[in-house]
Order: sequence, then structure tokens, then C-alpha cells
Amino acid sequence: MAARLWPWKVAYERTIVASGVHNANGCRIPMTWFTSCCHGGRQTGKCNVTQAAYQRGHELSVHTMTHPDETWMTLDYDELALEIGGQRDWLVHNCSVPERDVVGFRAPGFRTNELIGQVLADLGFKCDSSHPERHYTQQGGALDRGFRIQLARNDAKHTWSGLPIWENPAYKLPGGLKRTDPMPVPGMSILERLKADFERKRCSGVPVPILGHIKWLNNAKNRADIVDFLRWAHAQPNTWSLTYAQYVDRLEAAPNNINMTALLAKYPCDDDSQ
Repeated sequence: MAARLWPWKVAYERTIVASGVHNANGCRIPMTWFTSCCHGGRQTGKCNVTQAAYQRGHELSVHTMTHPDETWMTLDYDELALEIGGQRDWLVHNCSVPERDVVGFRAPGFRTNELIGQVLADLGFKCDSSHPERHYTQQGGALDRGFRIQLARNDAKHTWSGLPIWENPAYKLPGGLKRTDPMPVPGMSILERLKADFERKRCSGVPVPILGHIKWLNNAKNRADIVDFLRWAHAQPNTWSLTYAQYVDRLEAAPNNINMTALLAKYPCDDDSQ
């Protein structure tokens, strides 16, 4: 989504702030924004909103400049580099987000091919979240350390094997195949689907995803289920809400006895004072 005022109000003020939820380090929980600056041939992103998110510890990741749909999988190397690298440049040069902190990518429509992976590696991106999990118990991992991706139905056949990229799987919730904007399914509300995913992953360290576009989150019932889940989950022991980059930090750290407060100390803290 582009970092605009309306999405910020919905996602931050009406969801995160309204939930009252904080991580155990005293910081309000953060989120990852997969950003596109320039829909429809014009700039739609707003740097004041981008900076507000960054200063509160949110992650600004790349979702291409223009979010191409039909043409995405046909772009050549230079066109892909412009779409992907250009969005990072917009965040860095227009909005003063440090380049070292723009490390993540998600492909439009979760669609990938061999060339997209090579462009990400050549541009120095650290993390991707475009591929489904092989099983709900699968942690993220580094592609150059043996991690194996699962291809989605609309991907071109590839492995990205050996690329210096961490893959954060785009997990789905129980009861349905759609990964973003989860809706109720027979016998389960959005809240119940999130709780069921939490319970089957409890104590495993595998993330419970909340993946949504702003129009979905702007629905009051959907948002209420997310707020209720955040409150419930953070009442459980040893629960943290992390950005994708923070999750990779956790994976890179020693797997046992992780001091999460120390691990997250390098990130800005939204401690209610801003």
C-alpha cells in the first residue's frame, strides 16, 4: 500500500493504538508496510506518513513502484530493477528512510520467477515474503543455507536456490487458501481462524500472519476481530508482534533463550510519547 494518511489512520490509529497492545519491551506493536509510491502514473505516497511510520518502529518494505498487474511477470531485468529499486529509492531519497532499513520485498500478487529473484539479490535486498509456506510449521530461512521455497500456482518454475535472501513465508490461516484479507469461513470467524492458527503454532516460534489491504482493514467488523485477536494473543505468555525484518533478526539470533528486548533495541520504540 502507499503510505498515505487514510491507511495510516486505519492501520495505526484505529487498529494498533485502539487495541492498546504493547510488546513486553513497552513499545506499541509495529507492522510492515509493503509500499508502492506511484499508482496510475502519479505519486500517491506521502513522505510525512512514511516518516511517521518509520519513527515509530514500523518497517517500510517494497511492493514495486506502480504495482504492475498483467505485465509484472513479463518485465525484463531493467524494468524489474526500476520497479523494485525505484521504490526503495523513493523511500530513501524522497522520504529519508535509511537505505539500511529498507530490506524487504513482496511481489505483486505473490507472483515470482527466476529473474525477479536475481534482481532482488543484485539490488541487495535481504528479505522476501512472496512464497507460500510448505507447511504451517515451516519457519523462515536463508535461501543460501538450504531453505526451500514453495511455489504458488501463478509462479514461473524456479527455486531461487543459493540466493543471499531470507524467505519469510506468506502464511495462510486455517480454513482457506487466500493469504491476504482473510474472511470468515463456515464455522469460523476471522478471530477464530487467527486463534486456531495461534494454538496450532503455540510455542513453535512460527508466526501467525495478519495480512491485509487497507480496504479490508477499514471494515469495522474485520478490524474489531483483529483488535480482539491482538489483545487475546498478547495476554498469552511469550508473545511478541514483529515486523518481517525483526522476525529475520530473531531467526539469525541463537534459537534458544533469545532476549527479545535486547534484540529489538536497535529499532525505534513507539512508547506512547510521540
